Order: sequence, then structure tokens, then C-alpha cells
Amino acid sequence: MISRLFAGPVHLALSVMLLALTIVAYLGVPLAMPLPIHWTITGEVDGYLPALWAFLPALLLGIASMALWALGPGLGGGEHFERGKSLIAVAACIVTGAALVLQSALLAIGFGVAVDMVRIATIGIAIAAIVLGNYLPKTQPNALAGLRLPPTLSDAQNWTRTHRLTGRLMMLGGTVSLILAVGLANQPYILIIVLAVALLLPTIAGTIYSYRIRKSA
Repeated sequence: MISRLFAGPVHLALSVMLLALTIVAYLGVPLAMPLPIHWTITGEVDGYLPALWAFLPALLLGIASMALWALGPGLGGGEHFERGKSLIAVAACIVTGAALVLQSALLAIGFGVAVDMVRIATIGIAIAAIVLGNYLPKTQPNALAGLRLPPTLSDAQNWTRTHRLTGRLMMLGGTVSLILAVGLANQPYILIIVLAVALLLPTIAGTIYSYRIRKSA
């Protein structure tokens, strides 16, 4: 039963931590207390909800990650799931990890601690990019996870070469974003721009590279 809901020990541990933190949040923060649920690009809060509802989205994200893993084998056939299994498992962990970070930030705010959400989000997404970039080359052609393009799906070698390049670029972009997020303070616009480039450039470059490989074959 556990193996059907969780992608592995890391996913299980993150899920348990999220549940425990949610319980602490509901017991430790007044349920009527307004908590931020939306931030502008500069990090300013522009939306609030009572704590009773503000803590729910993160918990639902955690549940969604379990659903992603549990329903995966039935999506596109079991064969596709097996080929992209490593990346799907990482995605489930990343979703739960993001939920854990969000819940932690809200709990800190509920306890009166100042939180820089733009910086925290940038660090979290940068780490996710590094992890995803590391796992991209480990997948095989499948219709569920990765750069699912006509050239990559029809040619295993194209898939491997494309995902190797894309993965390296994602790791590089994630590392640069992480360094800037840790080193820069009060620079939300710079962080957002760098993060956007770090996420979009690998996908664009990988797509172009994939079609160039097919054209030259």
C-alpha cells in the first residue's frame, strides 16, 4: 500500500513531515488569523485568508503528489510509466517538498517571523531544477515525463542526447539561480528574471537541439 502512494523513502519522509507540520500549524496558529496566500513579483502580499484555509493548499499539494505517483502506471500505459519512473518519482518529491516549504513559511509568518517569499521560492525552484536536471538523462523515451517531442519519441538516441544537454543546462541554470538567491537581498526583479531564463532556456535549447539532430541524421 505504501509503495503505491509514495515514490520512495524520501517522498514518504517529506509527506510525513508535511503532515506533522500541518498539525503543528493548526494547533499553534489561531484559525481566524489572516495569513498571506499570494505575493506580487516584488514579494509584497496582495491576498490573505484565515489560517483555517491558508494551510490547506500545501496539504492538498502533498496529496496531489501521492495521486501523481499512484495514478502514474495507468497513464499512457505501464510501459511509459516505467520508462519515465525516475523522473516521475523526483517530480512527486519536488511537489511535496514545495508544499513543505510553503507550509513552513506560512507557519513562520503565523508565529510572527518575517519571510522573504521571493527569495525562498527562488531557492526552492533552483534546487528543483538542479535535481530534475540530474535525473533527465536517466529516463527513456516515454509519453509522460521529459521533452516529449516527435524527434525524441521516435528515436532513442535523440532522446538520450537531447535530455543529456537539457539536463546539464537545467543544472547550470539552477546553480546560478541558487547562488544569486543566496547572495542577493532585496533584488526580487533580478531573481525572477534569472530564474525565468534558467527554466526556459534549457527547454528551448533542448527542443532546438532535438530537431537539429533529426535534421542532420
